[in-house]
Amino acid sequence: MTFKLFVPLFLFFVTPFLLLAQDNIDQVTTDIEQQVINTYEGFPPLPFEAPDTDGNKHALAKYKGRVVILYFWSVEKEESYMQIPLLERLQAEYPTDKAIILTMAKEDEASVDYFKNLYPFNLPIIPNTDELGTMGFAGELGDPRVFVIDTFGVINELFIGKHMKGPTDLYQLLKPHVVAMLK
Repeated sequence: MTFKLFVPLFLFFVTPFLLLAQDNIDQVTTDIEQQVINTYEGFPPLPFEAPDTDGNKHALAKYKGRVVILYFWSVEKEESYMQIPLLERLQAEYPTDKAIILTMAKEDEASVDYFKNLYPFNLPIIPNTDELGTMGFAGELGDPRVFVIDTFGVINELFIGKHMKGPTDLYQLLKPHVVAMLK
């Protein structure tokens, strides 16, 4: 059998097995992600106190009795920062004494300030949250990710980037949770 004939035949027979193996790898990754998510949901989050880029202090304990949304993101990921206007839309529907959205930027304050000059928005931005994410907010799941904390101070939902596809999904994803928790 010549080499020219062997390669196409090899690819014809091997490709389905490679695709099947990739599907299995993707499923394992999904299973692992779900296991990580399950370790957070139903439990109180790690308490923290941190300043935002405007100098306002935010302590998670201070927000007990409100729905809290923590949005972990990166200025380097377009899919991450493009969701922020949707979060602003959601925050505009609720007074901050009922629900509060904090954006948790991975980068340092100088990088975030530069970003804010390019893309101004009104939600609080807490910079330097990479360590916080690693310590107790599922940093291993990457950015973006969203923690929805109920009025009792318990993580109700944890969404990761693959849950947030499309320009309106994050708003549509979070709105029913906020509504249900505020009833």
